[in-house]
Amino acid sequence: VGESGWGANPTTGFTVLRLLDFLDVSPRIDLIGFALPGQLRTEERRWVMERARSGSTGLRTALR
Repeated sequence: VGESGWGANPTTGFTVLRLLDFLDVSPRIDLIGFALPGQLRTEERRWVMERARSGSTGLRTALR
């Protein structure tokens, strides 16, 4: 998507999430299970939290 700094191999889930966000495919993107440990790397989690529109409620985080 043209961003650097994600290391040699960003996680597949994060790559898909960035692509969905970049392509603006939906007015709402909810992440289910985002709070579970080991799902995203630290820098990936930081990117998501900077763009989150509402806080986590249980297992759901709204990116939009």
